[in-house]
Amino acid sequence: MSARVSRALLIGLIAIAAVLAWHLYDRLYANRGQLVVIRDAAAPDTLVLEWHHEIKLPMAKLIADAFAANKAKVKRFIIDLDSPGGSLDEGSAVIAAIDAIKKTREVDTRVTAGHDCLSMCVPIFLQGQRRMASATSHWLFHAPRSVDYFSGKDVKTPRFEQRYYAHEYFDTYFRASPIDKAWLQRNAPKWQGRDFWRSGRQIYEERSNIITGLM
Repeated sequence: MSARVSRALLIGLIAIAAVLAWHLYDRLYANRGQLVVIRDAAAPDTLVLEWHHEIKLPMAKLIADAFAANKAKVKRFIIDLDSPGGSLDEGSAVIAAIDAIKKTREVDTRVTAGHDCLSMCVPIFLQGQRRMASATSHWLFHAPRSVDYFSGKDVKTPRFEQRYYAHEYFDTYFRASPIDKAWLQRNAPKWQGRDFWRSGRQIYEERSNIITGLM
């Protein structure tokens, strides 16, 4: 078999593998979370994207797909969150998807009455240009934890590794965020190695700049 034929065969096999991987992705993740897309009745140029699940696949893809399908029709997107947190990797992908939308459209975030924005949900909420939340919403800050993919249980990791990932998480998602630096300096130590809970009212009245307005 000539080198040219071998190369062509290899390229063909890679293409087939890519198609199979994409179909497997769809089967595994298509029903894991549902993005609800709603046209705002009070503002026809606004589209609401509701995500009331863990931060996990395929959240970023669904947001990107919703933008691609509707960008010609609307000027503003609202991402409505109610989430217990979840994957750092998917959270990072979601933030990248939101950044892409913000290049040409307004993007606001919100958490309504009684809903949660916990853990990785907070960095996603911070991507909103306007960030609205209810006084009765619930908020949780903590350092990242390693979780077993299959059992969902926390996995113990070496202390140096915990410190490294906590530092990276803090720098990536909080230090460069819109959060008031004085609030961050006072409170960040409180979520190192423990859970730090807040209500929407507390966060707003403490002038953290996480929430820009109460609903």
